[in-house]
Order: sequence, then structure tokens, then C-alpha cells
Amino acid sequence: MYRTKNGIVSVTPNPSPNRGASPSQIRPGDTVTWLFNQSMGNRELQVLFEEVFDLDQNGNPISSPNSPRRTNPMGPFSSISCGARLIVGTVHSNVSQDINRAERFHYRLYENGIPVTMKQTSLVNFNGGGIDIPRTPP
Repeated sequence: MYRTKNGIVSVTPNPSPNRGASPSQIRPGDTVTWLFNQSMGNRELQVLFEEVFDLDQNGNPISSPNSPRRTNPMGPFSSISCGARLIVGTVHSNVSQDINRAERFHYRLYENGIPVTMKQTSLVNFNGGGIDIPRTPP
């Protein structure tokens, strides 16, 4: 869930499975939804993906000649639709399901072509968010 305070967007992460439990995976054809609470008003935001990182077995980004690398604006999605306080994406049919090849797609949120300022969390020096495909490694 996204919310805003003093014009800065902050995020409440989606619940994750307990470590050691069967982890959920994002699979081809799955729907991913970004929800924005009422503090965002009825703003219609867009999401654009910029780069993708390979992840190590602990879910940390790997720095190598091929990581990070540019990605298309749709990232891991075949379609993205936007509405008031909502963005919905459908996962592309060709995303990897191999947990040993997990990737993190970095994205930014925009409103009328202008980047939305987001509160910094674990993505240091990046005004945006990330989604791990097929999932965050254990």
C-alpha cells in the first residue's frame, strides 16, 4: 500500500511468507496490483521500469557486467493499466521460474510524466521501488 505525507510517497510492503514456509512465486499470467490509499487522493499514477538486477541466493543484487542492465518500460509485465489509486500489471509469459535466476526490476512512479518523490527504503539512492521475479530468494 502506498500513502503520501508532505508530498512524499511511502510504501507499506506487501506481506511476505514466513521464512522456511513454502514461498509464493510470481508466475506468468499472475496479476500484480499497486494500491494507493486515500491520502493519495484520486491521482492517476503510471509505473515505468528502468533496470533489472540479477539476485544472489540471499536476494541481494549482483554487480556484474550484465547486472544491472536496462529493461523495457513494461519490465516483467505484458500489460499494465492505470486508474485512480490503482495500477495493475499482468506478468509476461516468458518470465523465469528458476529461483536460482531471480531478478529485481526497479521501477519509478510518475504523474503526468513527472517522477513522484518516494521515501527511500532499502533501495539506496533510488527514487522508486522494486519487484522480484519469480520471488525474493529465501
